[in-house]
Order: sequence, then structure tokens, then C-alpha cells
Amino acid sequence: MDNLVLLGNCRKAHGLKGEAEFHTPSGNDTHLDAGSLIVARMAGRPDQELVVENVRRGNNVLIKFEGVPDRTALEKLLPFEVWCDRDAFPDLEEDEVYVTDLLGLKAVDVDGNEIGRVENYYETPAQLVFVIRMKNNESVELPFVANFFPGYDLDAGTITVVLPEVVE
Repeated sequence: MDNLVLLGNCRKAHGLKGEAEFHTPSGNDTHLDAGSLIVARMAGRPDQELVVENVRRGNNVLIKFEGVPDRTALEKLLPFEVWCDRDAFPDLEEDEVYVTDLLGLKAVDVDGNEIGRVENYYETPAQLVFVIRMKNNESVELPFVANFFPGYDLDAGTITVVLPEVVE
């Protein structure tokens, strides 16, 4: 597991059977399924590899891990971040990309001049929002729509950003 990607976190137990509530920036979306190997990162403790026994989707995503028989055993692990090897992600269609693959890309204007880097993202009910760390160290948050992000080139490590004009 050399290429770990943060998927979300487990902070709370659900019920008595050792299921954890799994929270992701993208709501109830997860590619984890039975048999998935994850790395649990716990503050101040060594990472621990866990295998997903079961995933239930509903109002929340609930994950049960192999070797964690009940709530008491789970609570000894909580809270933890859930990391997964990028190579374990399902294959995409040719014109698709995982959001995590856009993190860290160099943000360039339409002329190719570097203006910053994609630092983070979060999801709102309406859309995905990227946080761009500008070269002057300020942050700009923009919805991930074609008007602001007309293209990207993963091989070149760049994403084109059209900053909005500020009207005063």
C-alpha cells in the first residue's frame, strides 16, 4: 500500500455488532465493499490494516470489519481515518477521473501560467467545490464546473482555472 488515499473517517459506533458509521466528503458514496483492505489511521497510534466484512448503505454508510466482533472492540479503535490504496479503486471510463487524482495538480490560467495548486475539495448538496491555494498563499473556493475548470491534463499535472472577475 504505497499510494494511500484518504476516503473518509469512522468516528462513531452504530449498534452493538461492531459496525462503524463511515463519513466521506462525498456523502454516501464509497467504492468499499466486502473484502476491501483499508488502513485505519488513529491519532497517536500505529496504522492498522483492516478488512471490510460488510458495507450497508442507507441514511449512513455502515462498515463492519473482520476481527472486530462487537461495539466494545470497535470503540477501542475509534476514531480513525480510512485510507485505501489508490490501485484498489475500480477502473473508470476513458473520460472519467477520480477527484482525488486532481488534488495537488498545478492550477494554471488559460495561458498556462501557474496561479496555484488544488489543495482540497468538499461536496455541497449542489456540487463539488475545489479549494485552490494561490501563489500568494490565499485560498480560493470554486465550484467544479466547466466555467471555472475548462480542462485538466493529468500527464502534465495541471488543471486550467478561470478565476471569476471581482465586481466591487
